[in-house]
Amino acid sequence: MMYMYVRYGNQTLPKNVCIGTISISDPNMVDLLLQWNVDDPVSDFEKQRNPILEVLQGNRNPFIDNPAFATEIWGGPQAEDLFNGGSGGDTTAPTAPTNLIATNTTQTSVDLSWTASTDNTAVTGYTIFNGTTLITTVTNTNYQVTGLTNSTSYTFTVKAKDAANNISGISNAAIITTDPGSGGGNGTTTELLFSEYIEGSSNNKALEIANFTGITIDLAAYKIKKQTNGAGSWSAGLSLNGQLANEAVYIIANSNAVVAITSIANQTSTSTELVFNGNDAVGLFKNGVLIDILGTFNSGSSNFAQNVTLQRKSSITSPNITYTTSEWNSLATDTFTGLGIHTIDGGTTSDTTAPSAPTNLSATTITETSVDLSWAPSIDDTQVTGYNIYNGATLIDTSVTTNHQITGLTATTSYTFSIKALDAAGNISAASNPLNVTTIDTTAPTVPTSLTTSNTMQTSVDLTWISSTDNVAVTGYDVYLSLIHI
Repeated sequence: MMYMYVRYGNQTLPKNVCIGTISISDPNMVDLLLQWNVDDPVSDFEKQRNPILEVLQGNRNPFIDNPAFATEIWGGPQAEDLFNGGSGGDTTAPTAPTNLIATNTTQTSVDLSWTASTDNTAVTGYTIFNGTTLITTVTNTNYQVTGLTNSTSYTFTVKAKDAANNISGISNAAIITTDPGSGGGNGTTTELLFSEYIEGSSNNKALEIANFTGITIDLAAYKIKKQTNGAGSWSAGLSLNGQLANEAVYIIANSNAVVAITSIANQTSTSTELVFNGNDAVGLFKNGVLIDILGTFNSGSSNFAQNVTLQRKSSITSPNITYTTSEWNSLATDTFTGLGIHTIDGGTTSDTTAPSAPTNLSATTITETSVDLSWAPSIDDTQVTGYNIYNGATLIDTSVTTNHQITGLTATTSYTFSIKALDAAGNISAASNPLNVTTIDTTAPTVPTSLTTSNTMQTSVDLTWISSTDNVAVTGYDVYLSLIHI
């Protein structure tokens, strides 16, 4: 499956033939395949067959030659490295980056920096994520993220990797909200308009329409139409339905898109209007009249937005029947971060109300190294977008749900957890009730070894042994006597 994916690309995506967690490094790869690649070493038969197939077909499977190629490409667990003695080579991951901070936040950018990781060989790079989306890989310990959307929350994290592609644990999260546009982000528009366009991998297709007209709009008068490959007439159209409140958005998505899209969509469909490509003009029609367009009608199959996400700039306050690239920010394939959120420059007020504090923080399933936390949700005048999790005063993780497992703890150690909620404007709530948790210790010490006797007398004997080890500490030894009368 890995070979077919590398050889034929989008025609044979692993995610379309396997069930499992999607790899963080590549949304088309499935982590289960990476684990199987480690668990099932290449057999002698496969090694013998590969050069025979090369003669017959003119190519050979590189993952039979060296399974470690998969680790080099997609990360994950270290596969057998047949080019370096077959032992897997370096399997020690770098330490997690620490002290990730965000500075110089603007409407569209932010500067990230962090403390370097360490490794038994050498750290070769850092991968930067927005949520679970890989942004880029760098070799230094700072990076400026650009192309962001104003008045939008982002959660950045960093992982380190070494030459063997061992991946570290995740850094602390840096959560920011970009600055609003001029006036606070609640201006008005002349009509409904397209605010986001997703032309992602496979069926990841979605359109977002924003209403900043100042009134609730009945969508019955509106349709989405498509011109296929920049030629011919508009399609019959996909009718919209329902009411769209002011300062709200309406999402129409392909029914077979990933859950990250369909779970927030207002309408899903597999009609032709939701099977567009980067060369298909898409229009928003009101009572049969075109009012806004993505792409150029009769462009002759010219690709205007293939494998990208387009987000309308907040400075645009009117739809446009002529596609104008300067009105849009172009983001990487399968970027869904801003879907469901849009702002328009103007107005005089902004959201300054923090969510209520989370309540009823409790713990279940406490182990030596982990604890499961849960809490009652906060409420907000707009929308709660996530929760920050603290140990004492230190931010240790983030969550978009009201339960989360904390890992990497130390046995028989006390922790004080609390939760704060945040909204899209970056307002942060007061802390929840503090929760004191002490991890347990279920690991017994190793058995004492090399027990010997010396200075044996009628009524005494000296005993010595090699000390035991323990994951926490050895606190003493019980000495047992069995009497045998001679």
